[in-house]
Amino acid sequence: MKHWQKQEKPFFQANDRNGLLKDLIEKADFASYDHEQIRKAFQLAVLKGQKDISHPNRQMTPDTIGLFVSYLVNKFLDGQKELVVFDPAAGTGNLLLAVLNNLTAETKRGFASEIDDVLIKIAWAQANLEEKEVELFHQDSLEPLLISPADVTVCSLPVGYYPNDERAADFELKAKEGHAFAHYLFIEQSLRYTKKGGFLFFIIPNDLFEGKESVQLKDFIKDHAYMNALISAASVHV
Repeated sequence: MKHWQKQEKPFFQANDRNGLLKDLIEKADFASYDHEQIRKAFQLAVLKGQKDISHPNRQMTPDTIGLFVSYLVNKFLDGQKELVVFDPAAGTGNLLLAVLNNLTAETKRGFASEIDDVLIKIAWAQANLEEKEVELFHQDSLEPLLISPADVTVCSLPVGYYPNDERAADFELKAKEGHAFAHYLFIEQSLRYTKKGGFLFFIIPNDLFEGKESVQLKDFIKDHAYMNALISAASVHV
């Protein structure tokens, strides 16, 4: 019977892996693939990398949602030749880039904000691979942003409490007591940076408009926006 000794070091050292990756990248002919193919391949690579070290706040927007949002954006803004798209919680950039890749507008560019330094680096790499004109801002997205209002805002709303009470005090949707809901503030911030007459597409939690706290949000939306549709994925049967 043979006894296998456990390796003290991984089969590939860090330098070996870097060298292999560089060789593979140099051999790749990115020009032979369209931008959506590159995005999907990049998405699979990131998901595989996260398989054993998943992080609850670093999940990519699922591809089906990105494509569905892209479809809605094209339906609502059909005929516009130039569009600027903004994502205030961009993460890896998968949602924003899915929309930009599938827009029918002739000219399209994007703005994105993200507080997580790892995620924004991934978004930067992905945008460069897909040759997209995207300006990325590494900052708290609820702080003032140095961008012009966009035609379209897309966002998978971060759900939870916002710890910066001093900053939250500048929002109408601030909490009367304790911390404000971050997802409420992201909705208000998104409206600030979307043109009048522009469109906003949010991926929201199912219970966003439930509970006594939601009265404040409903009143705010009635005063500042018009809701075209509310689609529940739970009601869709395949």
